[in-house]
Amino acid sequence: MSEGYEVYENPNGQVFLRKKKPTIISDSEIRVVDQGMRKYSDIEYYKLDTKNNAIIVYLADQDAETIEKLLPERYIAKYGGMEKALDSILEYSPMMRFILTDNEEKRFVVERYCFLGSIDDWINIGGPDKLENLIKRYLKHLGKESFFELF
Repeated sequence: MSEGYEVYENPNGQVFLRKKKPTIISDSEIRVVDQGMRKYSDIEYYKLDTKNNAIIVYLADQDAETIEKLLPERYIAKYGGMEKALDSILEYSPMMRFILTDNEEKRFVVERYCFLGSIDDWINIGGPDKLENLIKRYLKHLGKESFFELF
C-alpha cells in the first residue's frame, strides 16, 4: 500500500482505499461514547465512526432481534456465530453525532439526524458542553420516540 493511504471500512462494511485523514478525536473519547451507549442506551446493535472532528453513532436499520429469530442455524454456523451472521446482514444509518468544537476545553456539540423531507440533515440539539454530560443527557433517547422531539 502506498504511504499516506489506509484501508477504511465504513459502518456498512464497504471497504475503501483512501488518503489517511488526520483526526482530532482521541481513542479515549470514542471509548467514552461506547461506554455511554452501553450505560445509557438500550440499543444493542450500533457502530461508532469518526470523521474529522466528529464521533458518529450509527444504528441498525433493521430489527436485529426479529432477524435473530428468523436466521437458520446453518447461516449462523456459516458465519461462526450470531454476531458475525447479523453483521453480514444489518445495515446502519447515522443517527447522532458529537462534534468537537473546542479542542483546548474539550467541548462538544451534539446533533441528531432530522428526517423531515424538507430538511434531511443534521440539526443541533445541545452543547457546547463536556462530552460526558452530552452523552448522559442524549444517548438515552436513541431508538425511542423522544429522539424525534430533540431539537
